[in-house]
Amino acid sequence: MSTERDKIVILIQHWIEHNEGHRTSYLEWRDKLQDQDLPATLAALEKVADLTAQANEALALAVAELGATAGHSHDHGHSHDHGHSHDHDHSHDHGGGHGHDH
Repeated sequence: MSTERDKIVILIQHWIEHNEGHRTSYLEWRDKLQDQDLPATLAALEKVADLTAQANEALALAVAELGATAGHSHDHGHSHDHGHSHDHDHSHDHGGGHGHDH
Protein backbone atom coordinates (compact mmCIF):
# COMPACT_ATOMS: atom_id res chain seq x y z
CA MET A 1 0.00 0.00 0.00
CA SER A 2 1.30 3.44 -0.91
CA THR A 3 2.03 6.02 1.70
CA GLU A 4 0.81 9.59 1.47
CA ARG A 5 4.37 10.53 0.56
CA ASP A 6 4.43 8.06 -2.34
CA LYS A 7 1.07 9.36 -3.55
CA ILE A 8 2.13 13.01 -3.58
CA VAL A 9 5.32 12.15 -5.48
CA ILE A 10 3.22 10.44 -8.15
CA LEU A 11 0.80 13.37 -8.29
CA ILE A 12 3.53 16.00 -8.53
CA GLN A 13 5.34 14.06 -11.24
CA HIS A 14 2.10 13.86 -13.21
CA TRP A 15 1.36 17.56 -12.68
CA ILE A 16 4.80 18.44 -14.04
CA GLU A 17 4.21 16.37 -17.17
CA HIS A 18 0.69 17.73 -17.56
CA ASN A 19 1.92 21.31 -17.18
CA GLU A 20 4.68 20.72 -19.70
CA GLY A 21 2.08 19.59 -22.24
CA HIS A 22 0.20 22.83 -21.71
CA ARG A 23 3.41 24.87 -21.88
CA THR A 24 4.29 23.27 -25.22
CA SER A 25 0.84 24.10 -26.54
CA TYR A 26 1.10 27.75 -25.42
CA LEU A 27 4.40 28.12 -27.25
CA GLU A 28 3.11 26.36 -30.36
CA TRP A 29 0.16 28.74 -30.53
CA ARG A 30 2.41 31.72 -29.94
CA ASP A 31 4.50 30.58 -32.92
CA LYS A 32 1.42 29.97 -35.10
CA LEU A 33 0.14 33.49 -34.38
CA GLN A 34 3.51 35.22 -34.74
CA ASP A 35 2.57 36.85 -38.06
CA GLN A 36 -0.70 38.24 -36.67
CA ASP A 37 -1.08 41.67 -35.16
CA LEU A 38 -1.91 40.28 -31.71
CA PRO A 39 0.72 41.64 -29.32
CA ALA A 40 -1.36 41.12 -26.15
CA THR A 41 -2.19 37.53 -27.11
CA LEU A 42 1.41 36.72 -27.99
CA ALA A 43 2.63 38.31 -24.76
CA ALA A 44 0.03 36.40 -22.74
CA LEU A 45 1.01 33.06 -24.28
CA GLU A 46 4.68 33.79 -23.63
CA LYS A 47 4.00 34.87 -20.05
CA VAL A 48 1.86 31.85 -19.25
CA ALA A 49 4.51 29.54 -20.74
CA ASP A 50 7.13 31.18 -18.49
CA LEU A 51 4.88 30.95 -15.43
CA THR A 52 4.20 27.30 -16.17
CA ALA A 53 7.95 26.65 -16.35
CA GLN A 54 8.36 28.39 -12.99
CA ALA A 55 5.57 26.28 -11.49
CA ASN A 56 7.29 23.14 -12.74
CA GLU A 57 10.58 24.27 -11.21
CA ALA A 58 8.86 24.69 -7.85
CA LEU A 59 7.20 21.29 -8.17
CA ALA A 60 10.54 19.70 -9.11
CA LEU A 61 12.05 21.09 -5.91
CA ALA A 62 9.24 19.48 -3.94
CA VAL A 63 9.82 16.14 -5.67
CA ALA A 64 13.54 16.38 -4.96
CA GLU A 65 12.85 17.01 -1.29
CA LEU A 66 10.70 13.88 -1.30
CA GLY A 67 13.65 11.91 -2.68
CA ALA A 68 12.36 11.35 -6.20
CA THR A 69 12.94 12.83 -9.65
CA ALA A 70 10.64 14.91 -11.85
CA GLY A 71 10.19 12.15 -14.46
CA HIS A 72 8.56 8.88 -13.56
CA SER A 73 8.12 5.34 -14.72
CA HIS A 74 5.69 3.34 -12.65
CA ASP A 75 2.24 1.83 -12.64
CA HIS A 76 -0.15 3.89 -10.58
CA GLY A 77 -3.22 2.17 -11.99
CA HIS A 78 -5.65 5.02 -12.54
CA SER A 79 -7.11 7.03 -15.36
CA HIS A 80 -6.02 10.56 -16.05
CA ASP A 81 -9.39 11.80 -17.24
CA HIS A 82 -9.47 15.41 -16.06
CA GLY A 83 -12.97 16.15 -17.30
CA HIS A 84 -11.80 18.67 -19.84
CA SER A 85 -10.54 18.50 -23.38
CA HIS A 86 -7.40 19.87 -24.95
CA ASP A 87 -6.64 20.95 -28.48
CA HIS A 88 -3.23 19.31 -28.38
CA ASP A 89 -1.79 15.84 -28.21
CA HIS A 90 -1.93 14.89 -24.57
CA SER A 91 -0.43 11.43 -24.61
CA HIS A 92 2.06 10.50 -21.94
CA ASP A 93 4.97 8.16 -22.42
CA HIS A 94 5.72 6.94 -18.95
CA GLY A 95 7.60 3.88 -20.12
CA GLY A 96 5.68 1.83 -17.57
CA GLY A 97 3.22 0.31 -20.03
CA HIS A 98 0.10 1.66 -18.36
CA GLY A 99 -2.73 3.29 -20.20
CA HIS A 100 -3.96 6.81 -19.78
CA ASP A 101 -7.41 7.84 -20.84
CA HIS A 102 -7.02 11.33 -22.28
